[in-house]
Amino acid sequence: MSTHFNECEDFWNRYPCNARRGDPTQSDEVYFGQIRANKAKAEPHILPFMELDRWVGKEVLDVGCGLGTQSVWFAQRGAWVTAT
Repeated sequence: MSTHFNECEDFWNRYPCNARRGDPTQSDEVYFGQIRANKAKAEPHILPFMELDRWVGKEVLDVGCGLGTQSVWFAQRGAWVTAT
């Protein structure tokens, strides 16, 4: 792999998207709940765009899932989710 790829991977492993949208001193349940709520507020177009009800009982692959915010939304609505 190229050095550039490794640098990018290291960056995103250190600073996953949305990590600062919650208080990490809280329990995991509270922290990730804050992240989901703040993401939905900051990006109100995201949930309608995802059309979550279309994916009930279907397989969803979330590549580059970061903290898994979208993955959780799909799974909560009944999709079978693989997140990487």
